[in-house]
Amino acid sequence: MTRMNSVKHVLLALGLGTMAAACDGGGGMTQTKMYADIQADMKSLTCTQSGCHNAAATNKLKIDTTAGKEMDNYNALFTNQLVIKNDAANSPLIKVPSTGTSTSGVSHVKTLTGSKLMDWQTWVNAGAPF
Repeated sequence: MTRMNSVKHVLLALGLGTMAAACDGGGGMTQTKMYADIQADMKSLTCTQSGCHNAAATNKLKIDTTAGKEMDNYNALFTNQLVIKNDAANSPLIKVPSTGTSTSGVSHVKTLTGSKLMDWQTWVNAGAPF
């Protein structure tokens, strides 16, 4: 085998390995979201509405939608113990909206289901990358 063919085979193997690692086992592909995606989801799900989880909220999850505040919002998730890296099952950011019960035991609007729930769980379980 020529050296060029060897290089091609190595590159092919690397490509197939990378593709296999990205498969979710169900035939689909998964990609770990980054924090910007999670914050965008929070906006689209209306979590940042006035009184819920906006910058003036009285609860632990406060999302300031002002440009340039993404890192502050991200850091607050850990300071307020809302995300436990690599542990979606015990992270309040996942548990509360997926169960419909807040950490204080009162009812919470259930807004995290299906693919969004899976995406957020994957994000936390991947170490919650910024």
